Amino acid sequence: MCPPAGRVAAATALAVCALLGPRVAGAGTGADPFDPQGIDPPSDQCTLRDPSPAPADMTVPDEALAADDRCGTTDPQAASGHQTYNAVQPPGDTEAFPPGGEQMVAEDGDATASDPASGNQESSNAPDTDPRTINGVYALNVEDCSDDTFELYAHNPDLDGFSLRAAWSDVEPLEAAYDWSRFDPALACAASHGKKIMLRIIPGVRAPEWVYEAGAARFDFVDDNPEHPTYGQVVSMPLPWDPVFLEKWFDLVAVFGARYADDPAVTIVAITGPATGGEMHLGDKNNPDRWHALGYSNELLIATWELTVDAFVAAFPHQHGSVAIANPVWFDNPHEVRETVGAYCAQVGGGVQGNWLSAATLPESPLYQQVASQAAITPVGFQMLCSAQQERFGGPLSTAIDLGLDAGASFLEFYRPDITAFPDDIAFAHQQLNLTAVE
Repeated sequence: MCPPAGRVAAATALAVCALLGPRVAGAGTGADPFDPQGIDPPSDQCTLRDPSPAPADMTVPDEALAADDRCGTTDPQAASGHQTYNAVQPPGDTEAFPPGGEQMVAEDGDATASDPASGNQESSNAPDTDPRTINGVYALNVEDCSDDTFELYAHNPDLDGFSLRAAWSDVEPLEAAYDWSRFDPALACAASHGKKIMLRIIPGVRAPEWVYEAGAARFDFVDDNPEHPTYGQVVSMPLPWDPVFLEKWFDLVAVFGARYADDPAVTIVAITGPATGGEMHLGDKNNPDRWHALGYSNELLIATWELTVDAFVAAFPHQHGSVAIANPVWFDNPHEVRETVGAYCAQVGGGVQGNWLSAATLPESPLYQQVASQAAITPVGFQMLCSAQQERFGGPLSTAIDLGLDAGASFLEFYRPDITAFPDDIAFAHQQLNLTAVE
């Protein structure tokens, strides 16, 4: 249910009332028109890359991670061989998610009591954050690690934190019955070792079945990303502006915040919701007729995202909120959606990140340029497309790190296998990201 007035900016609530009301009625749920002001207060994570043809000026985000990027993978002990950090090579923008959701990844890093107090290029509207900055290296794919492996990463001085991910269906398998086991062990370890934490719950194709049973409209589509374990299969996500979905999702966001917003180790929270997973993608991205029949418009999706941003900002007033930008569809000027949502995030103290950074990312790509331009206003970051040991990464990890630093990143998320495979690169990134925190 949507947050009541007081938890949602009045302007956004009015915009959604005007836009969602006439379009959502009968969109598959038989529900009344969506009215954010009529929502009751709350009781007490894998986007899909769309390999279909895209306009030439657009890069295609990819949330798929191969199985060897998962936490259970044996970390290669290959040497890194650090290169000069100024060569920027072309990359392709993409995003990632796991075989149970977005590929769950975690961050591991070195955050001590002496960490700088101010973040990189903080916005004047930034939230009341913990004295430690959000800056640094975060390790993905640690939430499933054994205690011994987790401790090993926790002692790595070049890891500033852990980036933890969980599917909505894992966190809330039954309505109002919560399971925080994918987060709590890592948080306990982080607290004892001075590490920072980024949290991400993945909805979309990872929404629990009870949400549909409660009346949320289901949007079915074929997963056409060969990197996914569900490739070629029909998968489902809730219709982004469906009132039942938004009600249930915002209830969870409120409970999520009630549990972790006061934890000083939690520095970043991913803002997720009306998409296939943890980024901004929609399914069946190249099918305007189908989406228009369901009421799609850029205005409608933007209003839904802004309402989602408000819900996260209200739930996590002390953390930096970050939206992983992507073009949601390939029609109707989708740049407008991600650019407008990104600007709104900056306005309320949040930021954006690109979950598609690789050695092949093109610095001139619109998505990269959006992250870089927003770095002058509020902290931004990147998540690596996949492990640098995969061919599709397109080159050395050092090149991707250069690209992230050149864009003004405050934080970088790396897949766990690369933490041990490329220690020199990770150490360099850690050093540079923490230097920017005290400039």
